[in-house]
Parts: sequence; C-alpha cells; structure tokens
Amino acid sequence: MAAAWGVVRPRSAERLLSSGRVDEAIRAWRSAAGRGDAEAHYRLGQLYARGEGVVRNPADAAKWYRRAALKGHVEAQFELSLLYLNGFEPKAGDTAAATWFEAARRADPETMARNMAALFPNGIAVERNAEETFRWTLAAAEAGKSEAQANLGAMYLNGRGAAQDFSEAKRWLETAAGRNVARAQHGLATIYLRGHGVPADRALGVQWLERACANDDLAAKIELARLLLSEEVGLPDHKRAFELFEDAARLGNAEALHQLGGMMSKGLGAPRDVERAETAFRDAARKGFVPAFISLGELYSRGDGIMPNTDQAAMWYRRAAEAGHVGAQFIVGRFYARGEGVAQSEAEAARWFRRAAEAGHATAQHNLAVFLQSGVGVERNPEEAALWYRRAAEQGVTAAKVKLASLHLAGDGVPRDVAAAAKWLDEAANRDDLAAKGALAMLLLQGAGVAKDEAKAERLLREAAEGGHAPAQARLAEIYACAPGEPGATEQSLKWFRAAAENGHTDAKVALAGLYLAGGAIGADPKAAAKWFESAARDGHAGAQFQMGVLRCVGSGVTKDLKEAVAWYGRAAEQGHAVAQYNLAIMLLKGQGARQDPDAAAQWCAKAAGQDLPEAQLSMGDFCRRGIGMAVDESQARAWYLKAKDKGLAAAAARLDAIAGSPASELLGAAAS
Repeated sequence: MAAAWGVVRPRSAERLLSSGRVDEAIRAWRSAAGRGDAEAHYRLGQLYARGEGVVRNPADAAKWYRRAALKGHVEAQFELSLLYLNGFEPKAGDTAAATWFEAARRADPETMARNMAALFPNGIAVERNAEETFRWTLAAAEAGKSEAQANLGAMYLNGRGAAQDFSEAKRWLETAAGRNVARAQHGLATIYLRGHGVPADRALGVQWLERACANDDLAAKIELARLLLSEEVGLPDHKRAFELFEDAARLGNAEALHQLGGMMSKGLGAPRDVERAETAFRDAARKGFVPAFISLGELYSRGDGIMPNTDQAAMWYRRAAEAGHVGAQFIVGRFYARGEGVAQSEAEAARWFRRAAEAGHATAQHNLAVFLQSGVGVERNPEEAALWYRRAAEQGVTAAKVKLASLHLAGDGVPRDVAAAAKWLDEAANRDDLAAKGALAMLLLQGAGVAKDEAKAERLLREAAEGGHAPAQARLAEIYACAPGEPGATEQSLKWFRAAAENGHTDAKVALAGLYLAGGAIGADPKAAAKWFESAARDGHAGAQFQMGVLRCVGSGVTKDLKEAVAWYGRAAEQGHAVAQYNLAIMLLKGQGARQDPDAAAQWCAKAAGQDLPEAQLSMGDFCRRGIGMAVDESQARAWYLKAKDKGLAAAAARLDAIAGSPASELLGAAAS
C-alpha cells in the first residue's frame, strides 16, 4: 500500500516513532509531506488527531487528512468523512488547544483573538458537514473501504447526508456485509425487518441480526434482544434476550443495563431479583440514561419487592424532569401538589405542570388550567386558564372540556357563550362523562342559548343518574318532586333523592330529610329525617345544622339534648344562619344547654337582627331597653322595635306603645323553630 502512494522511505519514520523518537518521526513525515507524499500527510493527520508529539487538534488533523484524501489516500478519505460526520466542538479539557482557548478568552479576549490565527491557523473546531461527509465516504467506499461502504449504506438508509434511497442502501450494505462488517449486517437486518424497499421478511432480518451479533455488534445485540422480548419474531425468548442484554451490559451499555433491570424486576429470563434490578437501574442512571431515572422513580414509588421511598422516588423523577422528560415533569408537579417526597409547594407544582404543559402533556395542561383558574400557586388568570383548558380539551381530556364549558357558562376568562359551552359538554357527554351529561341536560331543559330538547335532556339526565352521578340524581329527584300529580312521581323523587344522598350529595340529604320529616305520601320517619339532617350537618350544611339544633331541642328522631342543640345552633350561627343565631341567643340568655351568658346572647341576637329577622329585632329592642349585654338605650330600643313593627310583628307595636312611660315587661321571644 505504501509503495502505491510513493512513500520513499516509510520505514525510517515508523521506526523512529516506535522507538519513542517522535520529534524525529514528525520531521521525517513533514519532509516527505513537503514532497507531496500522501502517506506522510495521512500520518501527520493521525498524530494531530491523537495528540502524539503535537498539540492535539482535530482541525489540524482534518487539514492533513484532506491533503492525503485529495491524493486518493483511502484511509485518509475515511477518517476525514468521520470528522465531518461527527464534527468537533472543543470544550475546556478536551484538548490542549481548547484549554488554551478557554483560558485565554477569559483572561484577555482581545489578545486571544489576535493570537488565535497565528497559533491555530486551521482553528480548533470541525463543523459537521453533510456534503463533505458524503463526498469522502463515497470516495472511500468506491475505493473498497468496507467500513465506508457500511457508512454509505447507512446514509442512504436513514436519509442523513444523502437523499434516502433504499436501493442504494441495500447495494452498499450488502457489499460491506459480504466483507463481514457487523454494522452493515445490522443495516441489512433493518431493511428486511422494516420492509425498506423490499418486502418485509422478519426471518431474514433476524438472520442478519444474528450475523451482526456473532461479530459483536452492540446495537444488533440490543435490537435482537428487544425483538426476543416481544412477539414480533414468534414466541418470546426471554432467556436469550437476557443473555444478549447481559453481553451488552458488560460493555457498559446504559440501555442494556436498564433492560436487564426491567427483566430482573419482573423475573423474565432470570429469577426475579429486585435488589439486582435496582443495582442495574442505578448503573444505567449513573451513565445519565433518563429511562433509568424513570424506572427508579417507579420502583421507589411502588415499593414492589423493596421498601417504598417517596423521597428517592421524587429525587429520581426530578432528575428525569430536569433532563427534559415530559412525563416526569408532570409527575414532579403532582409530587409537589401533594407534598409526596418533597415539601408541599403549590408554586413548584404549578411550575412543573407548566413545563410539561408547554411540552404538550395534556393532563398537565388541564392541571395548570385548574391552578390558573383558582389562583393556586400562581396569580389567578382565568383568560390563560381558558387557553390551557382548550389545549387539553383539543387533546381529548374530557375533564378539560367540562371545565371549559363551565367557563363559557360563567363568562370567566372567555365571553359568556352558552352555545360554545353546549358544544364542549356534548363532546364530553359523547365520551360518557356523567357530569357533562347532567350539565348538558340542564341547558337543553332550559333552552336558553341552545335549542330546547326535553327528550334528549331527559335521556342524558337519566343516563347520568343511572351512572351514579349524584348531582344528576338530585336534579332528577327535583323534577319528579315538582310533578307530584304524575303516577309514581313521589316514589321516583324519593328514590333519586336517596340515591344522591347515599352518593354524598349534601343538598339531596337535606331534601330527603325534609321528606321524612314532613311525612305526606311517604309517611313521617323522624329517625330517618334526623339521620340525613345529621349527615348533611356534618358536611357543613348550615340549614341542616340548624335543623339538628331544633331536633335536639324537641327530641324528634333523636334523644333530647339541649347541650347538643346549642352546639349545632352554634355551628349554623357561625355560618350566618339567622334563625340559628337567634335561637342560640335565647338559649344562652336563659342558660339552656350552656351556662347563662347575656353578653354572648346579645352579640348573637344582634347578628340575627342585622339579617332582618323580626323576632331578633324585637328581642334586641328588649335587650337595649333592659340593658342585657349592653348599656340601657331606649332610643336604640325604639329603633329596633320600629324595624320589627315594619316587618309586621304585632308585639313590636305593643312595645312601642308601652315604651313612653311603662317599664319593659318580660316579653322576650321564645326560640324560633
């Protein structure tokens, strides 16, 4: 080969290099290069590529390779093609030239710029260049370089650096594969497995993969192992897949380590061993393999075979999220929202949901919209919330369609548009969303903004109710309650109120309790009334809390207990229930169920009177006139009596007649019910 390129005395430079006399070898090759010797050009390129006897600089290597390549030196053509294929962007520490460049740039940028051209006339970087890559790969391939033939086939196959051409890809890959180039054999496997330019032939594709594996092609081993895990080539062969991944893992391949971890965690191809799986995942993670971060997060979240560890799970998911994994960004947002494995932070949750949402994650878009609509973790912004709900809805998130409909109905962040709301509800209803069916039914019943359609409304409402949607059950019950004359209406109303109540619908509990309390066609049942009033009261329903106070006072359906009555009146009073406030005031004044407390009685009575309850206004007049819980103030008493009189309370007129000269009688009102 050397004689073909006209090297006069190549052995002398080779002997000098092998004996450690690098400088002399370089001088010999430079001398030969000066005479136009292609082999000398190539050898100098190698020295600059390796940094042997010279400052390592791929840009200088490219210069020498090019000179040799132009003279037809095949190895130089191939090396030059690789340089242009991969490029070289220097970082401090990569090469001495790059280290000098970075240090000089920081110390004195102007001086660095002046000296750069003198010290490194060829620069220190090599830009990727598809055109040059193809040019020199083709030249080396046509000259018989089998590795170049394999690369050229891959370029045609993938359409990188050359227009995709399966016929040319197959031609060059077959040539290289015939010379036992493993990468070419793998390329041919791809052609047959995927049917690129030929009929798909899995059997032949697997044969080429096997040949590539026999030649220790790492990528072929991984692909064959993947196929053997699936059913694409017949029955899965977990044992062989495990062996192939194991071979690749011994070479430190991150994907193979990750796959081994997955197989060991499930007991595929080897006995189940979660601890070994964890180790394999960690080994892959140490190499920066993002799927391994996810697998570790899942492993520590589930705790399947090891102790669950939410802190570790959150840490690994966060690493994946920071690496750009969209699903992990969503999961990290959820961790922060729930305070799992991290300190709860609505702001952090919103930040991670936003990152995932901006990358197109549909559920994250919905969650971000919820935060923006409610002002959780971010400033409230209904306009932006509507935008994200729409994006999630357009990706098929049913809950987002329902939310967007609610915004259109309320005119919150978007113009009020019943027709638009109906459109989104209809889409969600067609996906069998029960809430959407119920809401759409109400719009169709009302016929405001959409065409009235009672038949469709009844169908949707019944479907939602029968599907267990409590609001629809309650609304259906109300419809039957408004038609008592129709056959079976009372029974249907009771049935659906009970169903809604049992599904936790608070207003239905109150309505059901009211039916049992009133009796009528279904018969009175004080115990059932008390049961449902108490359930609604514990849900925080002020009216139900008031009713429990009444029931405890009179002992209807429950044991009479004035202390419990005061407690229930107090809860309702705190929520602003006027009659509860008044009844509480009277019980505190009289010391019923609690110690006597005129001051507190006056305060609660004033709250009830402030809500225009006539009985409370009358009592406030009495409190002011007698100085109960306050100083005596007849003018204020007169004002309260006048308010009560204006509400039609006859006793207030009598108080006003007597106030001129007579002392106040014991005319405090009895507890309202």
